[in-house]
Amino acid sequence: MNTPAEWKTVAVIHNAERLEFWKKILGGDRAPIKSILTNRAKLPDKGEQDVYILDTDALTAEQKEKLIKALAERFDLQEEFVRLHLIVGVPILAEDVSVSSTDSGLFYSMLGDIDDQDQYFTDQYLHEEDEEE
Repeated sequence: MNTPAEWKTVAVIHNAERLEFWKKILGGDRAPIKSILTNRAKLPDKGEQDVYILDTDALTAEQKEKLIKALAERFDLQEEFVRLHLIVGVPILAEDVSVSSTDSGLFYSMLGDIDDQDQYFTDQYLHEEDEEE
């Protein structure tokens, strides 16, 4: 899980133009994202695209304010509108980025319902004990 103090799941931005935009907000080429899996989003002037979703919960208050101001300016929106709509999510184009994660909990959560798997292995173990008796 990302936190303002530590980003475990990130998109590394390689596109020079987008990198310049994100550097002003985040201070570098990495952006915290909610998942290593892409989503589909319909974007202005881009149509439907694969995107990662920025993890705004992992931003500091200062970074959030910079993000709000930058998005309002870039898309000619009022800052209050952007602030209210951050909950919807901020897409980061998947093209020209690479992703990485050191969050083992994220990977385990992507495996499905662990309880079902545990039950399967428990049932298999009990069945083997019955055969031995």
